[in-house]
Amino acid sequence: MTVRSNIIVPRACKATITREFSLGVASYESNDLYSPDTEIWKSKVLDLASPLYGPNKTYIFDKSRYGNHGTITGAVWERLPSGVYALKFDGVDDHVNLGNPTSLDITGDKLTISVWCKNIEASPGDNTRRSLVEKYPGDGQGYDLTTYYFEGTWRVLFTIFGLGRPSVSCTVPSIPSTWQNIVGVYDGTQGIIYVDGVSKATSPGTGNIVST
Repeated sequence: MTVRSNIIVPRACKATITREFSLGVASYESNDLYSPDTEIWKSKVLDLASPLYGPNKTYIFDKSRYGNHGTITGAVWERLPSGVYALKFDGVDDHVNLGNPTSLDITGDKLTISVWCKNIEASPGDNTRRSLVEKYPGDGQGYDLTTYYFEGTWRVLFTIFGLGRPSVSCTVPSIPSTWQNIVGVYDGTQGIIYVDGVSKATSPGTGNIVST
C-alpha cells in the first residue's frame, strides 16, 4: 500500500496498516506511515516505530525504504496504556542488532538521531552507561547517542567520533517512568542535544562523519 499526502503524520486518519516483510508481518497505525513524497521520508535511513498489534518477538521492522530490520536479543515487548508496544531492555546486555548496512554508513556532515525512551533506574552507580543508538567500530569512526549516570544525575552524550567532530553532553531532567524524546543533531558546524523538543546543549565541530 502506498500512502501519498502532503501531511507527514496524518493524525486525522484512523486506520491500521499491516505490512508483510521477508521476516514476518507487523501492523501499525496509518498515522505512523510517512509520505514518500516528503523530504523527511526521503532522508530517513531508519524508522523503528513500535507496532500496534502482535509484535514479532525476534525482529523489529524498519519502515524506511531501506528495510534495516533489527534482530532483538533479550529485550521483550511491553504494551503501553496507549495500546502501542515498546521494547523493554534490562540495561545489561539486551539490544537490537541492525547489522552493518550501507545506508547506516553515514559519511556526510548531517545526522539526526531521535529516540523515545523511559528510564526506570532512579539511582544506579556512577558511570552507568545505557547506549540508545551506537555505531562505533572504533578508531575514531561512527556516532553514538547514549545516557549515563554520574554524580547523582542522568546525562545524555551525543558524539560524532573523529578529530574536530563535536561531542555534546547535557544533564537530563529524567523522571523515572516518564517517556522522553531525546534527539542528537549534527549539522556540519555543531552538535546539538534536544530533550522533549528543547535545546539543552551545543558543541562546535566540523567535518564529515568517518565511514564505518
